[in-house]
Amino acid sequence: MFSNTLLKNSAATKSGYTGMLNEQTCFVTYTNGHLYSFKMPDENDPKYKIWSLDTLPIECPSEFKVIEGKEELAKTINEAINHCKLLVLASDPDPQGVYLADLVRKMSGYKGPLKRSGIKTHDPKRLAEQFSSFENLDEYRQYLPIAASEACRSMLDYKFGINLTRLFTVLAKKNNVNMRSPAVVGRIQSSILSIVCQRHYQIVNFKPTPFYNIFYDAYRNVDNTKIRFKVDLERITDIEEKDRVLSELSQEPVKNVDVKEKEVFESPAEPHKQSTLQVALGKRFNYSPSQVLEAASANYDDGYQSYPRTDDNKIEFSEWARAEQTLQGLLEDIGIGKEFINYSKRTSFVIRAGEQNDSAHTAILPTGKSWDKEKSGIRWEVFQEITRRFAMQFMDDFEYEHTKISARVGSYSLNATGNTIKSFGWKQFEPSDDMEEKEKALPIVNPGDEFTGTPKASRSSTKPPKRFQQHEIIEALENIHKYIPESHQELAMYFTQAEVCGLGSPATRAGTLQKTINYKLLEISIEKKKSYILPTKMGLSLYDALPYEITNLSLICEMERDLTFVMNKRKKMSEVKNTYDEYVNKTVNHYINNPDDFDFQSPIQVTGYECGVCGSQLIQLESKNSTYWRCQSCGAATSDFNNKPVQNANGHGTACQKQHLDKDCTGILKTFVGKKRDTNEKFVTLKCSVCRQFSYPKRDK
Repeated sequence: MFSNTLLKNSAATKSGYTGMLNEQTCFVTYTNGHLYSFKMPDENDPKYKIWSLDTLPIECPSEFKVIEGKEELAKTINEAINHCKLLVLASDPDPQGVYLADLVRKMSGYKGPLKRSGIKTHDPKRLAEQFSSFENLDEYRQYLPIAASEACRSMLDYKFGINLTRLFTVLAKKNNVNMRSPAVVGRIQSSILSIVCQRHYQIVNFKPTPFYNIFYDAYRNVDNTKIRFKVDLERITDIEEKDRVLSELSQEPVKNVDVKEKEVFESPAEPHKQSTLQVALGKRFNYSPSQVLEAASANYDDGYQSYPRTDDNKIEFSEWARAEQTLQGLLEDIGIGKEFINYSKRTSFVIRAGEQNDSAHTAILPTGKSWDKEKSGIRWEVFQEITRRFAMQFMDDFEYEHTKISARVGSYSLNATGNTIKSFGWKQFEPSDDMEEKEKALPIVNPGDEFTGTPKASRSSTKPPKRFQQHEIIEALENIHKYIPESHQELAMYFTQAEVCGLGSPATRAGTLQKTINYKLLEISIEKKKSYILPTKMGLSLYDALPYEITNLSLICEMERDLTFVMNKRKKMSEVKNTYDEYVNKTVNHYINNPDDFDFQSPIQVTGYECGVCGSQLIQLESKNSTYWRCQSCGAATSDFNNKPVQNANGHGTACQKQHLDKDCTGILKTFVGKKRDTNEKFVTLKCSVCRQFSYPKRDK
């Protein structure tokens, strides 16, 4: 689209396009995603192929490699870059996109003039405006701190993840833990695991506390109009205290009736950024964050909307000014009449003319391209949601009258509140709000009206917190201050600032959540058509064994703050890198010298019966009508016969009976087919998965 829109006399080449732009000969090329990545440890030295404590800690990476299959593309790009007089980087405008483009520049060795395109859409008109002159492009130096921060983030993620994953996996296996996958540790993965496990333990350890709600049903003397007041009290848990309050309330008259009314104007909901889009569609349709991001990215690639991997909800002044042009062909498609739109209105999300946005991002907005695909499915829902939120910025406020009636009975304060809707405004197009059902209007009451009434109490109990749904994990990362312990309140306060976008990059949160599920640390449970995130046994075991500064999120949040400081020029990249490089080295050395401190309890109970699908252990379970066996890892099930699992002829599930490292071996015997050295005759026996010793099964006589 870029070449077709901007280049005159464009011609396709093997890896891009050539043509004329602003009377200059230009070459346009694409990296098609990542072009370079860090070399893995074993690519630098074969000794790292075997995971061993002897090779830890592994240092921060310094060498890059071309992504497999892109060698010719990299060669062509490097040759083209080094023959140009001006290099313009126009990668995705998020920090990772800035870093990846900067890495291409560095690997090419280019030293000439640089410019940067900050365009956030594939819309041809917007592209043509920005590239009408090379002077309209951004000076590249303002993006260097962003690239430095992302480079530091990549190096620390590598150092943190590779060292701690290898360290804790090796330690677990040395303790003969039956593991089907590595103990994966990552900066954001471990944070997601910690958030889910913390909630799990809150639910498991929850003990309901009964309490009493005290309210007062008052009736106006002249017409018996009823108002239910809440009594202003702290929660009452003692039955004697409840009875005393009811007795005192029943002996006193209602006095000092007062009425206060105020008009409330509620501005339109914010334009969407990536996280709010994922949350909105997750709540409404149970879409996963990954599904929403994939659909939004596809819409962006097809030119329907602006860049979706954004952590800001601001609208550039130029986008506000052209809103009528953008929306005129879209409103009918999403069911909004033109009479509801006032294009002269400007909400607080619009950046004033001439002002610079502090963020490199802006809200996800429609480009004006009409939807020409089937009006169903997730991509259509994403398109509707983004367009509707943008249109709402030009609608009337939601207006209602808030009424508060207060009174006193003896020493007790009574309050009743209600709302009367005056104008729905933008709310009538918000699918998640059924305001007519929520409206609770109070009867008309005048100060001084006389009431008599009866106090009442209802018994209730505290409820445990709910399991997280997938979109709520994204919310949790965005509002990470809620999960930082009280001992680190200064750190928590930092993450409450408006310009701080939470933990991790918005562009990668959904993918990281999915990876944590793929590594079997978390699992999805479907209940009443909703998807909830639960920790697996493996996930809980790893959470319980990890260092406290990781599981309480303080270390990870400090790292995130410092990476942001690099971007804001408040800290040097080298300072931050050295700080956390040192932490990883100290942690590795500590656990190597004190392996018993890693108290990893095997999530797999050894029963002696092996799963025929994945080789893990089967466990006996009971249903309402029968007994059966289920794999503790992959979930495969088989029936029961005489308290043993029914297995195929090749299946063996016997626990090893030999000694290994001066204690009973915990391995499982597996079928082994070999050949005798002298006769080359095949034989079948059992071989232990841990100690590797042979056991010869008894034959029936």
